[in-house]
Amino acid sequence: MFKFTKEESKDLIQRYLTEHPDPNNENLVGYNNKKCWPRDSRMRLMKHDVNLGRAVFWDIKNRLPRSLTSLEWNNGFVSVYSRDNPNLLFNMCGFEVRIMPRVRTTGDVFANKDGVWNLQNEHTKERTAQAFLRVDDEALKQFENRVRQVLMSRYVFPTHHTPPPCLPIRDVNHFLFTTAAAPRRLRKSSTNGTPR
Repeated sequence: MFKFTKEESKDLIQRYLTEHPDPNNENLVGYNNKKCWPRDSRMRLMKHDVNLGRAVFWDIKNRLPRSLTSLEWNNGFVSVYSRDNPNLLFNMCGFEVRIMPRVRTTGDVFANKDGVWNLQNEHTKERTAQAFLRVDDEALKQFENRVRQVLMSRYVFPTHHTPPPCLPIRDVNHFLFTTAAAPRRLRKSSTNGTPR
């Protein structure tokens, strides 16, 4: 995370635009955004913020030794918190996170619902922001695949009780119920894993 003064951001943007001129404002096109959030909660693609996001990405990419790693714009996202963008968006440990500071909320209202954490100042214990969390799509797919693997490995299914290869999560309970209701002799297995 970086914090820039007005002069620092202006200087970084100027260095970026010197090497990557943008006379037709094409930097706005193709700027990655977190489309998992409602439209009013995403990053607003203002020219200054987009140029700053691209400039920071360009600067970090140039700092990393190419022999070790490289960053690709298509796989990344740079969130800019500014006067025009009240949300800070990022992805961490399989969660999409959106932080909204209290000073940027209309009124003094905090949402009290699932998936919302109140953030407070450690010294004053004042609530200063809220973090909205949701599981990202990639982590959800990994979870579904892991459940599928567990089901396939923990149970020995006779031929006519084999689950379909792509078992959606919503059908897991139904499948487990029908498997549990199968006759006892079909569910017993010998040591080599074949049904008796």
